Amino acid sequence: MIPFLSLLSNPITKLVADKVIGGVKHSMEKKQMVREAEIEAIKQTDFAKIKKEEAIAKADAAVRKAQADGMSKSFKDEFLVIFWCAVIAATFFEPTQPHMIKGWEVLKQAPTEVWYVILTITAGSFGANTIAKWKK
Repeated sequence: MIPFLSLLSNPITKLVADKVIGGVKHSMEKKQMVREAEIEAIKQTDFAKIKKEEAIAKADAAVRKAQADGMSKSFKDEFLVIFWCAVIAATFFEPTQPHMIKGWEVLKQAPTEVWYVILTITAGSFGANTIAKWKK
C-alpha cells in the first residue's frame, strides 16, 4: 500500500492527473456552451414565420396540383394544335386556297391587338407547360 501512496504523491502523476481532469472539465464546459447556444438559437427562432412559410408552400403545391389535374382533363391544348394545323393545311389545300387567301388578307388589316390576343391565348395554353418543363 505504501508504494501506491508514493505513486500518488509523485509530481509526474499529479501532472498527468491535472491534465486529464482539466481536459474532462474543458470538454464538459464546451458541451454546456454548445447546449446553451442551441437553446438560445431555439428561443430566437420564429416558429410562426416557419409555420407560415410551410403553409404557403403547401398551398402553392395544392394550387399546382389542382392546375395539373385541371389541365389533364382539358382539351384546349389539343384543340389549339388541331385548329392551327387545320388552318395551315387549309392554306395549302387547293379548294380552300381562295378562302384562305382572303382570310389572310383580312388578318393583315387586323389591328395589332388581335395578334396580341392570339399570342396570349397560345402562350397561355402552351407557355405555362413549356416553361415548367424548361425549369425542370
